[in-house]
Amino acid sequence: MNPPVRAAYREFDVAVARLVRHARTEVSIPCADGCSACCFDVAWAVKPEVDEIAERVRSMPTAKRARVLERTRQWLAGMRAAGLDPDDTWPDLRTYHRAHLACPLLEDNRCLTYDLRPMSCRAHYVVAPDANGCANRAEVPTIETLEMPGLLTEAFARMLDWKPTKLRDHLLPRLLGAALGVEPLS
Repeated sequence: MNPPVRAAYREFDVAVARLVRHARTEVSIPCADGCSACCFDVAWAVKPEVDEIAERVRSMPTAKRARVLERTRQWLAGMRAAGLDPDDTWPDLRTYHRAHLACPLLEDNRCLTYDLRPMSCRAHYVVAPDANGCANRAEVPTIETLEMPGLLTEAFARMLDWKPTKLRDHLLPRLLGAALGVEPLS
């Protein structure tokens, strides 16, 4: 367990909950429990976040862990089949969305590690009349999301214990695959 990561998540979640409550008085935010449309979107993560997730996956019952590993392999294969490089942190969004690649941690429309989801997932709140744009990202490549000025930077600074770092972000499934031994980073 990484206490700075967990503390950053707790503080970020409290701040975002306040922001979302306030924003919902002025705009429509269709994000709700049970919606997994954003789990088919690009999600970035840094190593301390994925280390926590990988630890959780390793502790899962064998069958569940095997399903996550298989979905990670499928994500890697799907990226390549779509002509995308899994190591490219900024893939072409239209191509990525057309490939309809689910996060390997998504099972039965639920995140298996929701309490450990990375900052990019925690910060993903859509501003739209309904969730149709989210569910149809191949046709609607860009969507408006809730602005969180400063919150992400502050959270990452806390997570990294205010120490300068050369951490490189990666797409979550790619870094997870490396952490779980599916495929090393290139």
